[in-house]
Amino acid sequence: DPTFQAEFADLLKNYAGRPTALTLCHNLTKGTKAKIYLKREDLLHGGAHKTNQVLGQILLAKRMGKTRIIAETGAGQHGVATALACAMLDMPCRIYMGAKDVDRQSPNVFRMRLMGAEVIPVQKGSCSLKDACCEAMRDWSANYETTHYLLGTAAGPHPFPTIVREFNNNGKMIKNWFEWEKDNRKEIPKLHPTQKPIAVLKRLIEIFTDEGDVVIDPVAGSASTLRAARELNRPSYGFEIKKDSCKIAKEQMLNI
Repeated sequence: DPTFQAEFADLLKNYAGRPTALTLCHNLTKGTKAKIYLKREDLLHGGAHKTNQVLGQILLAKRMGKTRIIAETGAGQHGVATALACAMLDMPCRIYMGAKDVDRQSPNVFRMRLMGAEVIPVQKGSCSLKDACCEAMRDWSANYETTHYLLGTAAGPHPFPTIVREFNNNGKMIKNWFEWEKDNRKEIPKLHPTQKPIAVLKRLIEIFTDEGDVVIDPVAGSASTLRAARELNRPSYGFEIKKDSCKIAKEQMLNI
């Protein structure tokens, strides 16, 4: 349905704030060839990735003619996302939450109620998320003709896992970004299969050796350990590993 897709995309962009940033962890990977990125779903309106699929599910519920939304929540993040989306799309909302979680997560309970949600503390069982899910399922079973159960995770009976997965899909966005990055990045020189970056080896030598220690490098590849030691002005020696060196070392150990 192109109209549905367009409305969903508009909400994600202009209400939730997608696409969120991919942040390169410069300090974490400093001195290495690695690149580690954080997908910043915490920057979404509501503070978590849960806003994505909540918007999609409520739009779907309206298309199905449902007039009421129910949900379960544990820590309260899914409840907050559901409450804010229901307020945005003008849908009445009831959220089941274990009584213990209501006490533990009072700031999120306040946010849900502030946005017009009815929060129901569940007093049964262990008074936790499991029991909140059970109460939500009971409600949905009795009122399925008018009510949509907005499940917060990819679990439960079909088609709930598929719905949650598809509406919360980050894969295409990340794939498109990395395709752009691949086309625009500078060519990285290939290393020997066993070679580690010089900066990493220098740091390891600094951590695990003292100033007067001799660094020995078995020159089997590109002598990168030897090069790192010499850049630190440490005494160092390299020697050639023969093919049968492991066998010889094993025999010597057995003779000790």
